[in-house]
Amino acid sequence: MDVLRSGDRERLFDFEPFWRDYYDGQVNDWPWYNIAFVNGMRFSNVFVYIEELKENSYWFINGRVEEEGGVYSFYSTCTEKIISFEEYHIGGHFSEGETVRFSLQPDGDFLDVFVDGAILFTLVKLDNEIGRQFDNLVSERWNEPFDLSRIVWPRRADGTMDILPPSIDMSGFETSHATTARLRIRDNPATDSPIVTTLDAGAQVQVLETGPVATIGEVTAPWVRLLAVNGFTGWAFPGFLESTAAPAEPEIHEPPETVAATPAEPPAPVPQNDAASTPMPLWSLLAIVGAAVVVVGGAVLFAIRRKV
Repeated sequence: MDVLRSGDRERLFDFEPFWRDYYDGQVNDWPWYNIAFVNGMRFSNVFVYIEELKENSYWFINGRVEEEGGVYSFYSTCTEKIISFEEYHIGGHFSEGETVRFSLQPDGDFLDVFVDGAILFTLVKLDNEIGRQFDNLVSERWNEPFDLSRIVWPRRADGTMDILPPSIDMSGFETSHATTARLRIRDNPATDSPIVTTLDAGAQVQVLETGPVATIGEVTAPWVRLLAVNGFTGWAFPGFLESTAAPAEPEIHEPPETVAATPAEPPAPVPQNDAASTPMPLWSLLAIVGAAVVVVGGAVLFAIRRKV
């Protein structure tokens, strides 16, 4: 976890200098960080196995396990130990045939391991994301970018952390929402997940991604992972979030350009056939308006067609 928090795989040498001091690049075609092995322990109700520096190992056979006040204790006899690198081993605690008393004290995501009353290790429960990001940092196994913002950092039962998350780079922070009331930020998108921090009303946040849909109270919405202005990241239910994006300006339509209408010319006067006027000859009228003349049974019919 210290190496992970530092973001520097060279920190492995602080815990296992074996890889720096003994790795021979001429023998192996792969870099040291692809063969590095972090200390491991295995517990069962029958045996304990401790491995350090890959080449140092210890085997124990257990006696009866007893529990008291949440602490599990048992006597265990070291049946075998293999030490290849004496200067790096913890074997001073054990000799073959020696019986010691192990005590395991769970505390949230941590497990404190005691030998004869003195703490030997503190083990940390990891999730898949922590393991994946460690691989991204150390072995480049996935060819993915190393991203600490996705990690849920382990907590003690009282919510405290042995290893605090590193400061988050806020240079790219862009406010997208603000809280409308006090809002709890959690490790995971669930109401029973540990609380990372609580934001006051009006706190600025940046929504990074959406998660599973849930119904809380009468609100159905997807959980959102966000980055808060105070540098904390986690999941929140969006019932108390409002967007800070400026509303879109209404579309403005310009009125059509006004063109002055040209007054229509008054129609030509129609000759009036009254007593005061002189009747026009029939042939003249036909020449002006056009006519089709049909003779039917000696009667003359006119179909007048007005010129267009």
